[in-house]
Amino acid sequence: MTPMDFRGARSMESPSALARMISTPRRRLTAHVDVAAPAAEVWQIVRHENLLRTLSLRSAFRLMSYWTQRQGVRSAPRLCLDDLMSTPERPSIRVFSDEPPLRSSLGVLMLVRGMRFECVHASSIEEFAAFDAPGFVKLGWYLELLPLGVAQTRLRVELRLGADEKVWRSLRWSFACVKPLLDWAHRQVLGSLADHLGWPRMVRARPATAGGFTLPNF
Repeated sequence: MTPMDFRGARSMESPSALARMISTPRRRLTAHVDVAAPAAEVWQIVRHENLLRTLSLRSAFRLMSYWTQRQGVRSAPRLCLDDLMSTPERPSIRVFSDEPPLRSSLGVLMLVRGMRFECVHASSIEEFAAFDAPGFVKLGWYLELLPLGVAQTRLRVELRLGADEKVWRSLRWSFACVKPLLDWAHRQVLGSLADHLGWPRMVRARPATAGGFTLPNF
């Protein structure tokens, strides 16, 4: 860890929105990439444009569409945070907080019904965090932009997964199988953004993924 890791970081007294949403995750994944662009430009793309910038990402989402449609989740070869909406009538993933041009958090609540996952609407971070119905699963992402200079930014992504004890015992091995796909998706999205915006001088490497899915220290 270097002093740069602390640039723009929140104090322990002010946890991130994601930490408030899922305070004790079953699994946690962090990844980051540095790009040669100011934070405002990176924010415009990350927050308002389609993140599926490569053919491989669009193809992967098309392959997932059959399964997600069976589970009642809308899916398309497009991933844009502006499109993520949830209502009581059509619950889905949604953005819960925005602090342009530096931070955004999003998440989805699901109930496990046999082999089906049913989304549940939450109207606020507080409602999301307090939800503890039997059989729940929580997924949340936190996007953070850390300015590293005049025209260089670090994009950091954190994923947290929460679930009640009974559901987690039955699903933990399934999530272990999904982990390589999630790692790949994070690297592809971050790498494609760096390809588009430019890599920092003297740097050309795929995005760093820290820790993978690891059990937190309770």
